[in-house]
Amino acid sequence: MSKAKFNTMNLQKSRIGELIDDAIRNAEICTMWYALKMHTELTYRKRLDLIGKEYHLSGSRIEDIVRENEC
Repeated sequence: MSKAKFNTMNLQKSRIGELIDDAIRNAEICTMWYALKMHTELTYRKRLDLIGKEYHLSGSRIEDIVRENEC
């Protein structure tokens, strides 16, 4: 196997791993969003802030993830 082909395969595996990590993170965010919404009296803004701090994401990104995954 050539060195270039080997490096390309490693990059593809790395990218697949990143996509899986993102999907898992998004599922966790949706689960937290649903749990906080159903079992607490936190306001919309406080839920955004709490999840944003946990995952180091902006409120708008959290909103996008929730909207994309229809939580």
